[in-house]
Amino acid sequence: MLLCVVVINFTTSMVYKHSGSDATPKYTTLNGSDAKGYYEYLEWVISGKNINYESENSYSRGNRKILKYTYGTSLFQAPFYILAQVVQLNKSNTFEYTIIDDVFLSLGASIYIALALLMLFKLLLRFSLNEQQALLITLITYFGTNLFHYSSIEFMMSHLYSFLSITSFYYFGLEYLDSKKKKAFWLSLLFIFLIIAIRPINGIVVLPLVLYIIFQTKSLAFGIYSFISISVAFGIQLVCWKLQCGQWTMQSYDGEGFYWLNPQLINVLFSFRKGLFIYSPILLFGVIGFMFLYKKRSKVFYAIITTIIVYLYIVSCWWHWPYGDSFGHRTFIDVYAFFAIGIVSLMSILKKQSTKILMNVALLCLVFLNLFQTWQFNHFIISPEYMTFEKYKTILFATNDNQSKYIGGQMDIFPYKTTFISKPDSISEIKMQGVEYSQSIVFSTKELKGDKCYFDVEYTKTEEQPLASKDASLFIQINDTLRKTESFTGTLINNSTNDYLYHNTKSYSRKIELKRVSKNSIIKCYFVNQNKNNFTISKFKVTTFFFDKTNH
Repeated sequence: MLLCVVVINFTTSMVYKHSGSDATPKYTTLNGSDAKGYYEYLEWVISGKNINYESENSYSRGNRKILKYTYGTSLFQAPFYILAQVVQLNKSNTFEYTIIDDVFLSLGASIYIALALLMLFKLLLRFSLNEQQALLITLITYFGTNLFHYSSIEFMMSHLYSFLSITSFYYFGLEYLDSKKKKAFWLSLLFIFLIIAIRPINGIVVLPLVLYIIFQTKSLAFGIYSFISISVAFGIQLVCWKLQCGQWTMQSYDGEGFYWLNPQLINVLFSFRKGLFIYSPILLFGVIGFMFLYKKRSKVFYAIITTIIVYLYIVSCWWHWPYGDSFGHRTFIDVYAFFAIGIVSLMSILKKQSTKILMNVALLCLVFLNLFQTWQFNHFIISPEYMTFEKYKTILFATNDNQSKYIGGQMDIFPYKTTFISKPDSISEIKMQGVEYSQSIVFSTKELKGDKCYFDVEYTKTEEQPLASKDASLFIQINDTLRKTESFTGTLINNSTNDYLYHNTKSYSRKIELKRVSKNSIIKCYFVNQNKNNFTISKFKVTTFFFDKTNH
């Protein structure tokens, strides 16, 4: 099984990214600030790159810079990064990410996902005496969730390595609890270290099982060593930040945090934007299975269910609950082993052969759905950020972007704990009849105190003839009056294909954040009707929120 997983994962990665007519990958592995941020530890520590530079992955601390991300992911990637550098000793640009780099790191990710699935299989055997059953659930966890995408395509993110570490920690922790073997004791501590090194907040996953082991063994030794492991992992991170910026710091994220009294539980679990059970519905079987886990191993049940509840709450309190561009809600990949335990517990109580067959068919269908939607996501049919129920219905069985490319819906989330100066303006009606550009609502940035602003746009569109507004867009144009430069942000005005296929009247809203805006700019908001067709915009209202830096 291990070799098959390595081959499948590696082949998927290579075929998808390197099968074009030129040498440029179809998908840039380092696309996204998270992936770049983890990777920069490799370039800094191993290749000597100066990380004290202005980038989206660093923040100012004194007169220098600090990487906002932690070092744990790079520990896993380091051996394969080093091999890639050895092979490319004559590479002209040390810090250029090449296809050779991608091949070695992809191979590493493929080996790690194989090891992770091996650990998951061994963990599931503790809850099922049926090896075939444990193997089946192991494979559907891989192929039936977004774990497959984040192992083969976006493997530079941290989730694969967190999944491996958390799964292994639970296996060796329970192994130590049952057998008292020293090997299990030390390996569980190793994975505690790695869990914290990758993502310190995942310490919430560690604590319930540590307390359970201490309670069962009536020994504080495991707790003391666990505390030491956590302290060492976090201590190394503090040293890294000290070396980067010259001062001790505990906080690497600026302008981001948690809304502890406003958890977005329903959105995180069920929204079509990023809902966990919408894009990985196979996990619902795991939730059902938890009640049967309680009957079999109640104390393990309490450890797992406590972890999931606390984990869900913390994830849903993060200011940007969708967690950026992603396929599904990626944060839960780290704890997929718990859902797999739930599925095994559910399957273990099935007695009738017909019921087992029915469940296996349902699981297989959901696996195919996930693989198809993974393909859709990587061909830009599923939006990485702004999905809605209307969009989901439109692209459910789509095999090209002919429909999705005509659907807008940008809905940025208001920045974390910011104070804004708001300025509204409106136009009652705009006749888009034979004109390419509409009237504009214009704002000056004289009152801007920071470098960003936020637009809340509302309008009603009347489709006077089918397909009239199919290509129409809402544009925000920024003119820097000093440097005489222009930049544009645009989004399509319709939410679904039905919005332009038929004569109708419908209201819309858009929320758009603009970053790096100069104080000497003029901002215009208007509609573009490139085909000069006939439709009408009414109740066009724009509220601009200028960021007040002094109150951030």
